[in-house]
Amino acid sequence: MTELCRRFLEEAGAWIESTPRGYAGLRGASLPYGLAAYLSRRQGAKSSERVVIVTPSDEAASRLREALLALLGESSAPVLLPPCDVDPYDAIPPHSGLLLERSMALGRLLHFGRAPLLLSAESLLWKVPRRGWWSQNQIFLEPGAALDPRTFRRKLWQIGYRKADLVNAPGEFSSRGNLVDIFLPQEALPVRAELFGEEVEHLRFFDVSSQRSLSQVGRSVWVPPLFEAIRDEALLGAHRKLLDGLGAFGEERLKSLDAVGSTHTFDVEARVHEEFFCPLPDFLGAATWVASSPEAIAAAGDERERFWSDSFKSHGRPEAFAPSRLFWGKEALAS
Repeated sequence: MTELCRRFLEEAGAWIESTPRGYAGLRGASLPYGLAAYLSRRQGAKSSERVVIVTPSDEAASRLREALLALLGESSAPVLLPPCDVDPYDAIPPHSGLLLERSMALGRLLHFGRAPLLLSAESLLWKVPRRGWWSQNQIFLEPGAALDPRTFRRKLWQIGYRKADLVNAPGEFSSRGNLVDIFLPQEALPVRAELFGEEVEHLRFFDVSSQRSLSQVGRSVWVPPLFEAIRDEALLGAHRKLLDGLGAFGEERLKSLDAVGSTHTFDVEARVHEEFFCPLPDFLGAATWVASSPEAIAAAGDERERFWSDSFKSHGRPEAFAPSRLFWGKEALAS
């Protein structure tokens, strides 16, 4: 953020707070400027609570994110959490890119301070991983850290990475001798971990075309999961147990689970397991909630709940996957 912009937001925030309705009176074109001023002033005051901004639609959230990014800069702009954007009962999996965006956003909220969060009413209704379980499945690499190559390869598969002979694209990893190569989605170049026994000796970037090592990374490296429904034994076991009692519906999914370790609907249906997934507020903890348009947000929540309920009935899905099991209820959203 430039000094001129910082001063503008400071003066704008002071003026807004002097008006009778304060920030509650912000509407239309004034909303991004007012929110930017609010976030800037809270950051300056070093508030311990995260700010969560909810909009009625994904389009509104995206537009607001772009405006706040221009005003605040990348380091201070809110993290955007998109919804899975799929009918949970249509047997079509969420787009892998959206799953990655959600996973990266949740990882940033977990690891990188009290960054503000921006999301739509629909995104707020989707359950997310429980904080403790999610934390257990986060990986950081750094020189001098212990690393069992066999356990690491297993963990990479569980969090979504694909094994390859040579790493060429984000989401791939390879292992040969004392080298483990991995292309992380947030890095411009793939990373090579050089091991000495079961310890990381060096972390270097490397060139995809030549496969030659380049410069030292010079910092710890976050290995983010590529989706929320991590394929660990505990969650898979719970899902197998649930499917086992669902007749033909469960048998079809169990075949896929046994054959490839997942199902095409797993990233949605795994959210019914309350020991692993929870409403977003439980993940976030203490937060200050900002509703850009409370009435429109409540209406959007009603519309989504009706859509999911109608789809659940028309597809004849088992009660175990009812909307009340997969999502946070609209009553909670209204509160």
